Amino acid sequence: MFPDAWLRQTLKDVTSQVSTAFEPLVGGSTRNLLVLPLLEEEEGWARGAMPPHLCSQARQLLESARLTEFFIHSVFRSIASPEPGNAISRTLRVAQERVQRVKDLVLAQIDAPLSLDELAATVGCNPSHLSRTFTQVEGVTLSQWLRRVRIERAATLIASGRCNVSEAALEVGYQSFSHFSRAFAEEKGVPPSQWVRRLSEGR
Repeated sequence: MFPDAWLRQTLKDVTSQVSTAFEPLVGGSTRNLLVLPLLEEEEGWARGAMPPHLCSQARQLLESARLTEFFIHSVFRSIASPEPGNAISRTLRVAQERVQRVKDLVLAQIDAPLSLDELAATVGCNPSHLSRTFTQVEGVTLSQWLRRVRIERAATLIASGRCNVSEAALEVGYQSFSHFSRAFAEEKGVPPSQWVRRLSEGR
């Protein structure tokens, strides 16, 4: 997607910050295809479906933007301590800090989590930006992450003997047992009744 000559010219002043995987390419010593493993958050990004209403031209533009973003993160992946003036690293750090604040807020009241609008207002950005940022940082959407932590908290409560299934569902904010059971099965692979039975058999 990016010509070798353009890469060498663009990155020549930041070669010390380039990931080791890209050093031969930037240095001009190889033209071999680079195969980069996806990080956990990138796997979520890669699995994200294109909006079905987009025309082919819009899909191509979005695909190009996604590939460019992946390339930027990959090139500078090895930076352990971002330079103060590195805009890419600073933006990523701000995004990670904002997402962590959101996670802390949600975990503090997991039985009645704030809405996306409320979370966005609390951390100082608009809801769509927060939703997009959370997915980019965590690799899953906010709702997927919330379901996961709720079910894990419920499973811990049940396993500890502190709550039965119905009580655990209420503790993590599920007012509908059918919704809880469906979410539990999606996260654990089995409904809560079967999970509890397996837990009992293992003791």
